[in-house]
Parts: sequence; structure tokens; C-alpha cells
Amino acid sequence: MLNFKTLLATLLVTTSVQAVPLSFSTTHLPITLDALLEHEHVNEVIECPQNLKEALCLHSLQYYSIRSDAMLELNEEGDVAKIILEVPNSAFAFNQLHLNMRRDRWSVVRVNAEADVYDVEQELGSKSVVQVDKELVAFINKTSSIFERRFDFKLSGTHETYTASLVTTRESLVLSINNQPID
Repeated sequence: MLNFKTLLATLLVTTSVQAVPLSFSTTHLPITLDALLEHEHVNEVIECPQNLKEALCLHSLQYYSIRSDAMLELNEEGDVAKIILEVPNSAFAFNQLHLNMRRDRWSVVRVNAEADVYDVEQELGSKSVVQVDKELVAFINKTSSIFERRFDFKLSGTHETYTASLVTTRESLVLSINNQPID
């Protein structure tokens, strides 16, 4: 079953020039902080500089070709509730993040751009997948990358539903992946 851990299995923590992949079995969802810290190659987990008590940071995490520091938000039980990656905004990084999410079977379900919204799930109720895909690409291309845009994703092909969002601003791209399924 493809789920959130498949995404995490593609994240790499680099401790030197070579990157060593994190790997988790498909039976550990949600991923606990203890499980993450027990991995032999995760040795650069520190408190975040923002002094957030419910968060830890990872250095040099790599999601396919995108390298970033990451913040882990923790819930009351100490489980990893959310993983947040932030990278400088560029056309390359934007396209790579979208390609990586699609590679991991995440689907765009909604895009908010300026005052406009394109709701993929709603449009699929009355249009073909091909038509919706064309309209979505046109919607994304017509909105300026200098304004904030939000892309909401859900993980496809699972029994549980996981969500993620990519928020783009003029300066940065912030990918937030929820480690807890929604009801």
C-alpha cells in the first residue's frame, strides 16, 4: 500500500558528500519521532532556531533533486505531525517539487491564486480528466508567480487520506506534508 512513508523513503538526509536514504516500513504510520531518531543516519536533528517547543529541524534533507532544511512539527504524543520544507523560489524548484509530488502519487485537488480558485475535485464531477488537466495547467500558467499561490494535494491510491500543501511566494516555496490522515 502506498502511503506517507513512501514519500519519506525518498527523503535523504545528507551527513557528508554522499546521501544516505531514510527507509521506513509501510506499517509505521504515523511515523513517531522515536522511529525517526532511531535511524542510524539521522544525526543532525536539533531544536529549531525559532525556539518552538513542538518542533525539531533536520539539516540537508533531500527530496529527490531538491535539498532543503526541514522542520518537523510534533503533536502532543511526540509523533511527527507535519514535515515542512522551504526552498528559495525558482522555476526549477517549483517544477521539481510538483514533479516529485506527482512521482509519489500526490494529486493536486485545489489551487488558490490571488482571488481565483480552481477546484480539481469539483471540476472532475462534470469534466474528463484530460479536460481538467488542461484547464488546471492553463489556470496555473495565467497566474503570476509574484503573487502567493497555494496548491493543495492529497495522496492518491491509499485507503487513508493524507494531505499536503505547497505555498509559493515571490521569495520561497514551502511544502507542508501532513503525517496524520484526515477523517
